[in-house]
Amino acid sequence: MEVKPNYCRLKTAFTDGTIFKVPTYQRAYSWKKVNVKQFCEDMHELYETHLEHGSSEHFLGGVVCVKISNEDDLDERNIYQLVDGQQRLSTLVLYFSRLIKRLNDLVLTQDDNEIRKRRIKEYEEQFINLAVEENNKIVSVPRITLSKRDKDFYQSIVSKPNENIEPNYNSHRLLNDAKKTIDKYLDAILSDNDSENLDKLKVLYKVISNNCKILLIKMTDVKDAYKLFQVINDRGRILTPSDLLRASSLGDLDAEEGISDSKMNKLIEAWDDITGLDNVDERLIDYYISASGRRTRRVSLFEDFNKFFFRTSDKIEKNIFAIRDGIRSIEKISNGVWPYEKSSKSLYQKNKLKNLVVTLKHKQAIPLLYTASRNLPEKKFYELLFYMEKFFTLYKVILDKRFDAVSRMYLENIEKINENSDTYQVKSFLAKLKGFLETKTTKSEIYSNLNALEYKHDGDNRLLKLLLLSIEESYDWLKEGCPKGHIGQFKMEEKNISAEMHVYTIEHIYSNSGTFNQELEEKKDTIGNLSLLFDKENVDVDNRDFLDKKPFYEKSRLRISNELKSEDVWDLNAIERRKESIVDRITKVLSLSSNIPE
Repeated sequence: MEVKPNYCRLKTAFTDGTIFKVPTYQRAYSWKKVNVKQFCEDMHELYETHLEHGSSEHFLGGVVCVKISNEDDLDERNIYQLVDGQQRLSTLVLYFSRLIKRLNDLVLTQDDNEIRKRRIKEYEEQFINLAVEENNKIVSVPRITLSKRDKDFYQSIVSKPNENIEPNYNSHRLLNDAKKTIDKYLDAILSDNDSENLDKLKVLYKVISNNCKILLIKMTDVKDAYKLFQVINDRGRILTPSDLLRASSLGDLDAEEGISDSKMNKLIEAWDDITGLDNVDERLIDYYISASGRRTRRVSLFEDFNKFFFRTSDKIEKNIFAIRDGIRSIEKISNGVWPYEKSSKSLYQKNKLKNLVVTLKHKQAIPLLYTASRNLPEKKFYELLFYMEKFFTLYKVILDKRFDAVSRMYLENIEKINENSDTYQVKSFLAKLKGFLETKTTKSEIYSNLNALEYKHDGDNRLLKLLLLSIEESYDWLKEGCPKGHIGQFKMEEKNISAEMHVYTIEHIYSNSGTFNQELEEKKDTIGNLSLLFDKENVDVDNRDFLDKKPFYEKSRLRISNELKSEDVWDLNAIERRKESIVDRITKVLSLSSNIPE
């Protein structure tokens, strides 16, 4: 990787016939008002500091570019493809264009008018359009050319500052907003005296072109430049792996003969859909893992993705649409949306997906769940989810065990499903989960962690609610002595419990609302003093002592509370008995009938 960094004045970057070109299908202009406002404030602070102290300097950041060979050996232009820095440089050139417009609008004497003409010529040739000779004629070539979508619009607002051009895309509207923001800051500098303004604009131009510094990194290989971008931070929006994948894949297709504009526009729209997600790189990582069965990280995503999906141009088009559709599905799964349109599962069963990936935040499960949803029937998908939810709750959420080995096992199952979904069996996945529980955990460890759980009055109690609800879900299986192990648990699951978590509240069997008891006060928030009620039921039993609550428990549709009707008194012994019962039942529900050592 040949890198030539140069910490230089902004003016230096635009000398020696230098022209910058943004790759045809790189992302559009994306700086929002807040970015442009910060940029203008930086420029004007630089200007004010110079006026006060006679010296100032501002670092704009890094610019990564790649030298492009000229078609004509006699062409003296130095053309560079911009890999990173297009937002800054395009905003800078727009800034100078608006400055030149202010200069043009001044009402001046004849002598000052001649000075203005010379300055406008100098400023335009430096930053707006380079004058070159072609076919014995002097022609103007833009100093910076944006990507295909913005190219003509940007050139018009820069070279024809008095014209109002109708925007067609959001990036055009952002450019118009940038223009208005720049105008506002420039107008704040100027006064009613145009002779003074002539000098002010000169100083502003000189200060920015000479005292703004950039780290100009010139490279000879595009792929190396794309790797380097990942350590270069843009002052505005960071250039992401998805931006580079878009540019490189569409650029490769554009180089092929025979692809129509209409097809290219559809591919551009597909990439717009992909990059429009807030967490696009995270979703692309999930997609890569689900397709390859291999890990990747954000820093290596561009390289890994290119090798796997865009190695040959004949597959790029098909893969772009597949990626778009895939990450749409992954996004839904990550939000807990059930992936099967035609479903035989109850709302409660479907809600397990949301419990796992949203409530319990098991993000590592998403690639496997997506792979399963894409290749397996709903019955197998649900079976996989059923056991995964219970395992993760115990192994990671309650015991906080290292998950590296489990993650590798997930990758193995992705590969198995992708290789032959027809022969894939969930029982092999389950056997691996049970193996982790049997070799990495003990019952005493599980009991200790469950006993330590307490209700948080100002905190998140969703885990407690899920654990108590898991007993309700497997109540018949537990009551009958856990017949047929995990298979019986799966088949005897209560499917028609209410799916919405907000309808349940955690009930304090002894609470402050009733008669105060110092002995029970210390045990009030422990798991032995907790149960579940529907929200309306909890309102009915509020402010009551235990004996007054019993009739309401007896009527409760939730059996974990209904069973309290058998208690004659609620004291320390009752709390201890219930704690042991709750902990034992949660352990049985979550341990998948594994032979966990004591």
